[in-house]
Formats: sequence, structure tokens, C-alpha cells
Amino acid sequence: MGTDGAITAGHAVLLDNTDPSIMNGYMILRRSSVLSLFEINNGGYGAKLKEVTGALNQPIAGDEVKVEITVDEATNDQTFDFYINDIFDAQIVMPAASYNPGTTWYSGIVQHSAYDNWIEDFTFFYEGSGGPESISAYSGGDQSGPIQQQLPNPVVVQVLDAAGEPYEGALLDFQIAQGTARLDDLEDFAFDGYIWREAESGNILHAAAKVQEDENASNGEYIYLDYIAGTREKRMFEIPFYVPENLNYNIYMRYKTNDKDDFYAGIDNGDSTHVTLTNKNNVWTWQKVLNKTLTKGLHTFNYILWEPYISVDKILIVDNTKTVNLGSSQGGSGPDFPNVTDCRWICIHACYIWNRCGYKCCH
Repeated sequence: MGTDGAITAGHAVLLDNTDPSIMNGYMILRRSSVLSLFEINNGGYGAKLKEVTGALNQPIAGDEVKVEITVDEATNDQTFDFYINDIFDAQIVMPAASYNPGTTWYSGIVQHSAYDNWIEDFTFFYEGSGGPESISAYSGGDQSGPIQQQLPNPVVVQVLDAAGEPYEGALLDFQIAQGTARLDDLEDFAFDGYIWREAESGNILHAAAKVQEDENASNGEYIYLDYIAGTREKRMFEIPFYVPENLNYNIYMRYKTNDKDDFYAGIDNGDSTHVTLTNKNNVWTWQKVLNKTLTKGLHTFNYILWEPYISVDKILIVDNTKTVNLGSSQGGSGPDFPNVTDCRWICIHACYIWNRCGYKCCH
């Protein structure tokens, strides 16, 4: 995608070799309102095989577009899921390829031959799990100071994902490799049993989930579940969270609706639970939606759509022995776990304060 706008260029995928004059495969092209799949024969793109209408606006210069391809092990049917800025846009399903790429597949970019090379830059990478991929020291190394006194600067590390972007929500394990020291932030942290997470801070997985503004929503924003045909039983968004202790937790959700009241909620890859919302007066309110015994570590709250037109503001994960009396309040915030990367002002007890995703300091 060039800075002057979109041109006739698409993803070349499932290619059977690297010779552009004889390669076979597919081209996926997203322009105007449609996603199109063309065949590539002997290096040139030919017949249009399928075309579907996208749920999002046409991508513009600076947008990130992504194709995820899955192959059915039984039938070899191929599914192409297309995303714009990590939001689902459209899906095309094709029967097994008529050629045999063997065990090695290739990808690239196809551009219309009538244009000069207007593609300024592109990157291909294997996303793996989509989670954190690397960790490195950012600052605070090679310090020295008096015994039994805090070092002048925090030790700051950076966590990146497979695309080289800072990753929020990575769980870190700080250990003393040699000698003796005290990691103040870790050892002084006290868990009060309450974990608050904003809905819009999670990962939006479908175009039907839209971030909107409301002064009465916590942090001024919330997720609205709009109607798009064919979205029933699809995951709309996920909210990652960390629990520091093995406990039984109640999970509450702040929502509002004036008509629809059904959705499914789940944790991690476990079975989802049907939830019926009880307040349909179109005012923000809290309701317990799940009870789960969770092990210490990272988890994910999943929202699966059944009915549209429901607004979700926030969730609370709380030790089930704690008292909860939320009413229509916006609830609390935090905690800022010292061993989990985030996007907030996180080194508040030192001379240096960092405000970047994917960082975490340890004093």
C-alpha cells in the first residue's frame, strides 16, 4: 500500500514455487467493497474464482491487511480469512487446489503490470500463536550502588510479538542470576482480590464489534455489538487478564441493552456458557456472568455473539469470597501487576517513567 493510496495489488498465496514465470497459486485482492480471489497460472493471474462483500471500508494508505489461511485436513478445502487492522472483514472458502505445492508454500505480492512499482514496503512473517515472541533489556543494565539501597534507575525490559511490535499482557519471570538482591515491586505487591479490565482494551475480532464513546462508560469508551448477517455464534472480542493466585473467581460484566439479552461467555478454550442479561432498561449495570476456578497465570475472557445491539463496557474478575456491590457504578481499575507488560505509566517509583506498550520495569 503506497502513501498515495491503493493500487491494483494483492496478496499472492499458496504459491507452488518461487519462479514468477511458472508459479501457480491464488491472488487475493481487496478493493472497493469486495474481496476477490483469482487464480494464478504460470505466473499470471487469471479467472476470478470467488468474490464476497467485505464488512469494513476499503483499506487506505497506512492500513495493515492480513490473510489467514487454514486447510481442512479431511477435505483439503482452503479457508481465507481477511483482516484490516486486525479486524475481521470477509471470508472465502475454496475446494482443494488443483495443483500440488508439496510441503513448501510461498507468498508474495502481485501488482498490475500497467503500474510502476508503487509498493513502498511490505513484510511477511509467521505469526505463530500471535503472542509474545522476544524479550530484551531496554534500560537499567550495568548499574551499581550502595548495599541495601535501591538502584537509582529501574530495570526495564521490552517484549515484542512476531511482527516486532510491543506486546501488552506478557507474563514475565524476574530472577536473580547471581548474588543476592530484593525485587521490591514483586515482593511488596499485595493482591486485593479484584481485577478490572476495560472491554475496549481487549482484542476486537470481528467488524460487528465497534468501539464507541459514552461519557457514562468507564474510561469514556465501550464496545457495541452491531448487526451483521452471519455473525451468530462468532467470537466478537476477547479480553486478556492475569490472575496471581489459584482461586475460584466470579466474573461480572458491565453492560447496557434495551432489547436483546442473550450471548455466550467463555474463558480460554473451554466451553462457553449461555448468559441471559436481566436488565433491559438501556442503562449501564453489572451482572455476574461466570464463575470459574482459575489457575495462576494469563487467561482470556471471550464474548461470543448470539444477539446484536448489546453494549459492553467492562469486566470484573473477583475472588468469590469478596463482597461485590457495584450497582450502576463504573467500578475500579487495575491492579498494575509488576510482572505483566502493559501500556500505562508503569515505572512510577523511579527517576525514569515509561509510557509505552510492551514494557515492564522491576525495582
